[in-house]
Amino acid sequence: VTPANQNVPATPAGSTTFAVTSNSSWTVVSDQTWCTVNPSGSGNGTITANYTVNILTTSRVANITTTVSGISPVVVTITQAGAAPTLTVTPANQNVPATPAGSTTFAVTSNSSWTVVSDQTWCTVTPSGSGNGTITANYSENTLTTSRIANITTTVSGISPVVVTVTQAAATPYLSVTPDNQNVTAAAGTTNFDVSSNSAWTVTSDQTWCSPTPSGNGDGTIVATYTENTSVSQRIATLTVLVSGILPVMVTVTQSGTAPELEVTPPSQTVTAPAGSTDFTVTSNSDWIANSDVIWCSVTPSGTGSGALVAIYQANPSTAIRTANITVTVSGVAPVEVSVIQDGLVGVADHQAGTIRIIPNPATGLFRIVPGVSMKIQQIDILDLTGRILLSKKFTNDNDYQFDLSNEPQGCYFVKVRLNDEIQVRRLVISR
Repeated sequence: VTPANQNVPATPAGSTTFAVTSNSSWTVVSDQTWCTVNPSGSGNGTITANYTVNILTTSRVANITTTVSGISPVVVTITQAGAAPTLTVTPANQNVPATPAGSTTFAVTSNSSWTVVSDQTWCTVTPSGSGNGTITANYSENTLTTSRIANITTTVSGISPVVVTVTQAAATPYLSVTPDNQNVTAAAGTTNFDVSSNSAWTVTSDQTWCSPTPSGNGDGTIVATYTENTSVSQRIATLTVLVSGILPVMVTVTQSGTAPELEVTPPSQTVTAPAGSTDFTVTSNSDWIANSDVIWCSVTPSGTGSGALVAIYQANPSTAIRTANITVTVSGVAPVEVSVIQDGLVGVADHQAGTIRIIPNPATGLFRIVPGVSMKIQQIDILDLTGRILLSKKFTNDNDYQFDLSNEPQGCYFVKVRLNDEIQVRRLVISR
């Protein structure tokens, strides 16, 4: 039987022949189903071998055995070439929802072994296969508000890879901010809010005293920085958190008011007998009300916060010293009482009767104390408006009552004189 082998192509299907030289009857069989032969003959003849298309990429061999009774069989072969590798993957893209997590498939048509990879960790695939088959792509939930794409590459040796895609839809944007409100003290500080979101967000405040973190992306924290509240009233800042495409979320910072405060200085003002006015300094963070207990001295009736309290006094028609008590009231704290001490009228008889004088008054710095007739000064103290003693001098038989406040600032001072076992207080004005 000749030739010993016939080489045939992978495609198309066809046939080839072998020549038989014999003086006997013979039979023929093929060991492959893809190759069929005429089963028998006699004497010289021809074997026709019919072969199908080889869809595999590997070559294949069919053994054809011809037998004559009484002698050894003769075996010839048909060697069919392998097919060129093929690969198709369908469809080109699979659209999947953002949620829930799931899987989708692609159909592979091939005559070869193939491998598969995904370029995204959120999408895992069947790693390999052979011939016709299926790629299963498993995807996780998409929590982002933007769609995403995974490129799936299928490779067969000897030909270009095929890339298909899984396109996952964007998630619906969401936003929550907790808690709804933060209560804080009057002192300056910070407080936090927790943001849960899958989107970029921005924050604004409707109050300048409260400044929040301006923006963020996804889950995060809003830090609200607030200044000291110097008012006794509480105040509220509203923070508005915005995510595109959904309604804003508003939370609040509620800051307590500070404790009410009140201070009035000096504790007293000594004035001369003629009509005039004098001031007290009010230091407060609240509304205050002032009242005088005498009709000859009227005061600023009320005010808010720190300011001046003006006491207007009438002329003192008497030689006796008189006092107006002024009460300043703020809700929530103890009232503060100050006084206006007004000198009486001074005449020659008064000096002879025991009244002291300051000459000059106002003074630029140097001044002296002039006692009345038969007055014996025992001690003189010079005090500022807060009651602090600036100078103090005791006397026995010394009649030099001269003092110098040139180094002290301009303003009002008190001269406290102990004489004949009594105390008299006069107001001294230093003016330059």
